[in-house]
Amino acid sequence: SLVTIVQEPQPWKSVRFWLLDLTEELDAARQDGSCPDTLGLDRVWITADGRARLLDFPAPEKSGGGAEGSNPAATSKLEAQPFLSQVAYAALAGRRSSQKSNESIPPVPLPMYAREFLRALPATPDLPSVIAQLRPLMDRPAAVSGVQRRGMMYMSIVIALLCAPLLALGLIGLVKAKRLAETLYQLDLIPLAQCVAYLEQRSGAAADGKAIEERAAMEIYVVDRFRSITNAAFWTNKVVQQTISAPQRRLAERAAESHPAPGKEEVAKAIALLGPVVTSLRDGPKAGQAKPAESEPQRKDKKMADPEIAEFTVAFFMGGLPSLLAALLLRRGLGPRLLKIEIVTNTGLPAPHWRTFLRWLYAWLPIALTFVAAYLVDSAWPFWVFACAVVGGIIYRYVRPGRPIRERLSGTWLVPE
Repeated sequence: SLVTIVQEPQPWKSVRFWLLDLTEELDAARQDGSCPDTLGLDRVWITADGRARLLDFPAPEKSGGGAEGSNPAATSKLEAQPFLSQVAYAALAGRRSSQKSNESIPPVPLPMYAREFLRALPATPDLPSVIAQLRPLMDRPAAVSGVQRRGMMYMSIVIALLCAPLLALGLIGLVKAKRLAETLYQLDLIPLAQCVAYLEQRSGAAADGKAIEERAAMEIYVVDRFRSITNAAFWTNKVVQQTISAPQRRLAERAAESHPAPGKEEVAKAIALLGPVVTSLRDGPKAGQAKPAESEPQRKDKKMADPEIAEFTVAFFMGGLPSLLAALLLRRGLGPRLLKIEIVTNTGLPAPHWRTFLRWLYAWLPIALTFVAAYLVDSAWPFWVFACAVVGGIIYRYVRPGRPIRERLSGTWLVPE
């Protein structure tokens, strides 16, 4: 009987057919005058093929006793529409005794169209109107299909492709910045720019003995450390021209002319005189020298190139951020809206903004953490961990089919509109 079945919540895809069967049977009984005086859950029988039948007597239980004797509240004199509402609530919620007198929608995830129907059911004027409202619902989706779930994933890919120009600009900017940093390191331009700026400042200072002595010490230090300033090809480099102004170049060349070959003692005295000024400069190789090569053990330990990981990280954020922003601004996100999917909580009400955003964050966060971890540890093992996690997620879906992990963690359900 229905009383036995509804100890556990039943899916809407079955309950809607039970409601249609009972409504059609009650409507036919009203027309021929054979409608029973007493309506109750214990008088509803569910057949083996999943259809509902209305009985004139309490349905027998497995123990052989009647439902009325084992459950005194199982039968009551009800009008047809409130009776149908009670059947729907009991079947969907799985706990009839908790239904309040003014409550027609069970606190469970349901398609939004089902909630609208159940809300209006008690006040529907007659049974033919109930049948007219129910019949179109038989062909509507009772749950979100796998095609719709895949569609949301494809929608994220489409959004990433639409953001491809922005992604390309981000990658180009990253590559340029990386190459510029390597060039500055190779040419040792940052310390050189600081030194010639110091010379420029001292050249404009009052011509006292201390200023002249400090300027001469800096000239000696510049000539000793940056020996490429005597090479004309050095000044033709575009990066050098952008970093060192023409007046600063003249100061550097004048220092090379004044101190063509400073000795070790001169250099040591100059460094001692400058003191904190020299120690505050950024360390780097001598101008014209290459970046120190990595040793063989270092090359073996270096599994991933920093620029490659950084570029992949930028690509991820450029593709994932649009989806996260859409979820934050539109609550449901763009994909569910276009695919007519609603995100609800365990009570069946639309999920608040923070829950929907948390759901999307759980989908993207593992990927983001993988790239960040790979960048920090400079190794490929985070990608292997992520691959194992993906395999574990697939196994979990087979063991516990239905809701994905991100929906369980965020406390959300996907239902049709």
